[in-house]
Amino acid sequence: MIKTCIKCGFIGDDVKFSKGENVCKKCKAEWHKQYCENNKERIAERDKQYYENNKKEISEWRKQVYKNKSKLGSIKNDLRNNV
Repeated sequence: MIKTCIKCGFIGDDVKFSKGENVCKKCKAEWHKQYCENNKERIAERDKQYYENNKKEISEWRKQVYKNKSKLGSIKNDLRNNV
C-alpha cells in the first residue's frame, strides 16, 4: 500500500511508515529526537520513578540477563574450540 507523509510529503510503501500513522519513519525519528532533547528532565524523572517503583523486578531481570550472557559466552567458547 502506498502512503504519503503528512510532514514531508514523502510518497512510499507502507513499510517506510510507522504502523497506523501517516508520518514516515524518518520524520518520526526526527520528532522523537527533538522531543527527547526538549524533555530531558521530565524523561529522567520518569525513568527514576520507574526504577524506584520496580527495583526488585529490574534486579531480577539483570540477574537473568547476566546469567544468560554467561551461558552464551561458554557456548561461543565451545564452538570456537571445536572449529
